[in-house]
Formats: sequence, C-alpha cells, structure tokens
Amino acid sequence: MSSQIPLDRYQFKPYIGSSHSWALSQLLPLKSDTRLLDVGSGSGAFGRELTERGWTNLYSVEIDDITREKTSQWYTKSAATLKAFEGEKFEVILLLDIIEHLAQPVEFLSELRAFCNPSTSLLISVPNIAHWAVRLLMLAGRFEYMDRGPLDATHLHFFTKRHLKKSIESVPGYVIEEWDTSIVPLELMVPQWLSKVSIFDFISKMRLQTARTIPELAAYQLLVRVRFTE
Repeated sequence: MSSQIPLDRYQFKPYIGSSHSWALSQLLPLKSDTRLLDVGSGSGAFGRELTERGWTNLYSVEIDDITREKTSQWYTKSAATLKAFEGEKFEVILLLDIIEHLAQPVEFLSELRAFCNPSTSLLISVPNIAHWAVRLLMLAGRFEYMDRGPLDATHLHFFTKRHLKKSIESVPGYVIEEWDTSIVPLELMVPQWLSKVSIFDFISKMRLQTARTIPELAAYQLLVRVRFTE
C-alpha cells in the first residue's frame, strides 16, 4: 500500500467531473475575503489555487507535519488540529475526501458546528462504496483494499448516498442544500495526449450526466453542500 505523505498523495485534479472542479464552482462566486477553513488540506491545492485568484482569508488543518510546513505559505494560518482555531468562525469549511478517514465522522461533523456562523457552508466529498466497480468486485467475491478509490486502505468509514444523507441530517443544524457527483478520473489512467483530444471532454460530460442520473450506481464520489442553520 502507498506510504506517500499527503503532500504527494492528494494532488489537484481540476478535470471535468472531478470533486475539485465541483468545489471550485461552489467557491469562485464568493467574495475573495471569505473566511475558509480547509480541513485535511493535503497538497494545499485549494490554498494555492485560491491564493492565485486573490483570496486572502484561508486557513487549514493538516495533521502531517511535513505537508503542513510545505503548504502553509498559501494559508493565513495552518495547524495540526481544530483546537488551534477555538473561538474562530468560518463562512466555508472544506471537507474533501476527509470524513471517510475518520472512525467517528458524525461526531466530527458535530464538532465542526462550533466553527460555524449561521449560514456557514460545508462542502463535503466522499467515495461512493456502491459504485458499480465495487459492486462487480463484490459479486465476484472480492473485497480488496487498494491504494486509491473507494476501497482505499486508509478509509475507516464507507458511504452510500443514503448513509451519507442520514449521517449529515443526524447532526442538529445541518441542512443539505445540493447534491452532485464525480466520475472516475480517467485523466490519471490514460496517456496524456488522449486526455487532450476534444472527444475526451465530450465523453467525460456524458459520463458525468450518467453519474448524476443514477448516482447510487455510477457516482465515483458523492458531493454535497451543507448549510449550518443555527
């Protein structure tokens, strides 16, 4: 299994149908002084991208010391735990590929309420364990952990759309505002020249439409915008 640190493991993927493209589409209409907390900031991709676009109020939580040190340049403040931000409030909290790594994700979501203003948005992405590829493996009697994807060996919790909805709505004050999906990032699996052919984008858009139509089966990741209302 992979031993890469978050700096190298979680890179920016601004492809059609990716969770990063979705998150950017949610963020870019906001003001550049929006207070944003990037939980599990990994490679710092969002800090770098938003800083280059003029954002000035970015904060991060990253447990890995080496990664945090190398990516802190893009954040106003970087810390190893949420405790460093006690008493602070944020308008947006990013939780991209984070809560599936936690043994108690609902408790963590509940803890985040202390950092929310009324109307704070949480942008959450999780792998869809009910994706058709995982179903085929199960049908063949296989459940093997991998370096990446829904069966990533570092995942401690698995989500379907129904389970994610139930988990979020079990936390008082959270309201789901919008669902979306991502698709398998074929850009990482095919020759670079092929991903730049125009028909590749068309196929990606068709795949994304399919995932949105039948997310329980075709979504690679489940994407959700949550509003804190208390």
